Amino acid sequence: MELKIVRLTIGAAIALVFAVGIASVVHENMGDWQHATLSQTNGEMVAYTYVFNPPRYEDVMLFYVQPAVPLAMHEPRYGTYIGAYIRSVGVAAGEINRFEQLMGRHSIYKYHLELGGSFPEDFVFETVVRGRVPFFALQTPAESVSDTEFFEMAAALARELGYYISPMFVQPPKPKRGESAADYQVRFARMRTIFREHAPQVAFVYAVDITDADIAIEFYPGDAYVDWVGIRAFASLSPERQFKGDILSAIDEVYFEFQQRKPMFVSLGISSQSNHDFIHRTQLAATELERVYTALLTDYPRVKGIIYLNVDEIRSNVARNILDNYSITNNDVLKSTYRRLMSHANIAQSFEAGNAGQFSHETMRSRCTALRVGGNYYISELALLDELQVPRSQLRGRTHTRNSTRFYPFAAFVQRNEWALQQHAAHILLIPIEQ
Repeated sequence: MELKIVRLTIGAAIALVFAVGIASVVHENMGDWQHATLSQTNGEMVAYTYVFNPPRYEDVMLFYVQPAVPLAMHEPRYGTYIGAYIRSVGVAAGEINRFEQLMGRHSIYKYHLELGGSFPEDFVFETVVRGRVPFFALQTPAESVSDTEFFEMAAALARELGYYISPMFVQPPKPKRGESAADYQVRFARMRTIFREHAPQVAFVYAVDITDADIAIEFYPGDAYVDWVGIRAFASLSPERQFKGDILSAIDEVYFEFQQRKPMFVSLGISSQSNHDFIHRTQLAATELERVYTALLTDYPRVKGIIYLNVDEIRSNVARNILDNYSITNNDVLKSTYRRLMSHANIAQSFEAGNAGQFSHETMRSRCTALRVGGNYYISELALLDELQVPRSQLRGRTHTRNSTRFYPFAAFVQRNEWALQQHAAHILLIPIEQ
């Protein structure tokens, strides 16, 4: 506590009264001002104000457990699947055995397939025989086809995949240029129906590029037709030799829209070189690779699959002006960093086929951080009302206000035996208490 004694004229003291009053209103929930007293001496006003320094606020991530969440097809109860796309140029291109010697075991391998193109029998055979799971990212046929031809191609692929017992993932083509959300949803739903008939072991993935995050909900086909949501993101280099924006912040825009609905895949690439100057920025890429993977494996509990896109656009001669090298198999530092990440405790050690229709207690991450003030925790009004479904009439206790958001003491909810709190170094977890 800091005691300040200030000798003021009567006019200045009156101004101080108003200032203290305003400050008290603005900061009454922050504990900045305790009180102010005024006294008069020899015609002059002496103001004694007791001023508290603002308390130390610490932001902590807030997670909460949501009971009885239905599991999606092939969704693991615990852990995160690890996968890769390795069909590009470079070391171990297309060779699962060679890739895993370098980078460690992976559960899923991705394949980009043009709908109506040649069926990749060798790829399917290699993945299935090794006990791995194929993931097909379908692309719209190069030539314009009618709707009838499109669905005939989809049915032909479904019958091919239906021959195999192995679980698989299929990501239908993105919306066509100019296609409306309603038309895309109908096309997606019809494809899902076709695959349920001919390849019931295939889970369907609704994929979103982070550049299209603003239309992700608008085009969403609906829970009945989607098993997983996929997020595709690249950390590319800028001419300033840094990454263009924060890839995790971009992922957040999609993640928080869908975490209550479905488990998620994140397919990503981290650039170590750009055709801006062709200089290898190995350490920058290694640091970003570790940051992003560690965050996805610890701070995004509904991300149940991560697929690395081992692509070198520069060597592949992709038809774009700006090209990046996302490959990690051609660089010893990146290989070492990635391999170390593969020992993370949250990586699923086995693949769980089926599981659809079963229920699990799932951890969700709040959009809002909590406040730690001393040894006490405060939960934002937004999180309490929208995520934890606490009725507004039950919000009580001395609040803190930060950035125009009210925070309520968690202790008030402990007293009603509704939630238990687990404390961790950088986050807290709220667990509902079954009555």
